[in-house]
Amino acid sequence: LLSNIHQLPPHVKQATLETLGYLCEEVSPDVVDQDHVNKILTAVVQGMNANETNNDVRLAATHALYNALGFAQANFNNDMERDYLMRVVCEATLSPDVKIRQAAFECLVAISSTYYEKLAPYIQDIFNITAKAVREDEEPVALQAIEFWSSICDEE
Repeated sequence: LLSNIHQLPPHVKQATLETLGYLCEEVSPDVVDQDHVNKILTAVVQGMNANETNNDVRLAATHALYNALGFAQANFNNDMERDYLMRVVCEATLSPDVKIRQAAFECLVAISSTYYEKLAPYIQDIFNITAKAVREDEEPVALQAIEFWSSICDEE
């Protein structure tokens, strides 16, 4: 599957990312070694990158990241890897595509409950992103931005 992420046809990338997302949703993080987790996260983040021109690929990658967050504990414990993951998710909240923005905020909500203790360095940027979404974005995106803070309140 992971070799398919480098294929040119966007539909192959999209199908691969959707499959990775489904696998991450169904498989226990305990049965996947860190090397495979790193490869999955690399493929997913490549698909989410703003350089990816196909929105269906970016959306599939964002959904896949949501499902893979349970596998990313070691990555969130590493400052550089966490910074990169957070940057990619925050950039996705600014996508021109509403579905990608909504999915990215869903990732932030999941991150807020799973990795709450790691969010302090990003909270000001997340505040700016969520405040803008609440003021200016479409309702499904704004609701996820509000849900982020609701999740933070639950953790507090």
